[in-house]
Amino acid sequence: MEEKPSEVSLVEYAVQILSCTDTDLKASQTFVVAELWRNSKISKVGHCTPPAVPGRPDLTVLPPNQTARKNLISMVHALVHIESVAIDLAWDIIARYTHYDLPNQFYDDFVLLAEEEAKHYSLLRRRIKELGSDYGALPVHNGLWESATRTAEDLYARLAVEHMVHEARGLDITPKTIQRFRKAGDNTTADLLEATIYPEEITHVAKGLKWFSYLCQRESPPKEPVKKFIALVPNYFKGSLKPPFNGKARAEGGMTEEWYLPLVNSKLNMTSDSSNQDK
Repeated sequence: MEEKPSEVSLVEYAVQILSCTDTDLKASQTFVVAELWRNSKISKVGHCTPPAVPGRPDLTVLPPNQTARKNLISMVHALVHIESVAIDLAWDIIARYTHYDLPNQFYDDFVLLAEEEAKHYSLLRRRIKELGSDYGALPVHNGLWESATRTAEDLYARLAVEHMVHEARGLDITPKTIQRFRKAGDNTTADLLEATIYPEEITHVAKGLKWFSYLCQRESPPKEPVKKFIALVPNYFKGSLKPPFNGKARAEGGMTEEWYLPLVNSKLNMTSDSSNQDK
């Protein structure tokens, strides 16, 4: 990691982290850069082209239907993978869309989001080791980054799909995941999800919605955010929005029913999406 933060832009740091292939190092570098940014030790946002595909460890990647979560280890492994990709997604949104001329508050929000994803990853990586396994022991799928590739040219689409579809879907699924861990006797992982990860993921949905709405409202003339979202999602999201929804958690993130119910049973881009099950 560069030792002279005052001479390195936030986006240059983001590209360094994205290019790293070691997920533990991605997380530790994220903590360092987030602290530098928070304490105004990074002087500028800057510009630097991010990699089309981030550096990743040497993992076995399979189609989603071959990565079923059959037991505790496989469930925790899937969560570790999701959070590791979420670190990349957070830094990618920071680096990729600087041409949108966004205020510093946008970067404040997504640096914090990156830091929280790194924390989630680190906690879950430690947990899977406690259970006698490790990240990389099982196959993974690449659905979340495939969505990132589809939305690489459009910040509206990135915010809508990654944060307002996938992360909102995570709010629907996480309470059931917590129940599965408790039923299996793993209260440690259940508590980790319930006390730390789940509440922070609600704020991630809120950040996506906040900045999606900001972009809509600064257009001339302003666009209505809900209508824009409903029109945009079918162009970039493969699959369907499937109930049941966690209406309470979604609403806490600002996503009331008007945002997502019109997309239920609508014919979206394709019939299946590997990442509709995650984040």
